[in-house]
Amino acid sequence: MTKNVRWFFVVLISISLFSFSLEGDNTKTEKLRVGDKAPMAEVQKTKLLFGSKAEKGTYTLLSFWVSYDGASRMQNAALSHAVATLPQLSMVSISLDQYASVYNAVVKQDRLDTHTCYRADNSESESLFRNYDLKNGFATYLIDHEGTIVAKNMAVKELIAFMKQA
Repeated sequence: MTKNVRWFFVVLISISLFSFSLEGDNTKTEKLRVGDKAPMAEVQKTKLLFGSKAEKGTYTLLSFWVSYDGASRMQNAALSHAVATLPQLSMVSISLDQYASVYNAVVKQDRLDTHTCYRADNSESESLFRNYDLKNGFATYLIDHEGTIVAKNMAVKELIAFMKQA
């Protein structure tokens, strides 16, 4: 009887250790972090290279959003209006909306600058989702003149405070 109990505990401990080793594989990690170089983004046949021709002391705010996600849409609109008041900051707003008609209506309704807004088509969306790790949600990236990500997902107040110190 004791021999069977020992064998049972050995199997139980082995299974426990094996299951703990698998838990690490499911841990979500960010692909892009503060300090990383921002990857090139291609939207509407335009290659966006961040930091390639930027003046020192300038920043680019890259915002990914979609009309059906209220939080990302509201954040994009608020950031877009704030950027208009900050001279050392430019914005690139990329919508991942599937339909151009929906995108056009939202741009008009939210009063977004059409010169800084892009809509990615399906093939471009796949690349952006992969390169900017958007499977865990839409994001914003603050990128410096050298193309380095200096902040992620900043609220409007945080962005304004950061830009006043920069």
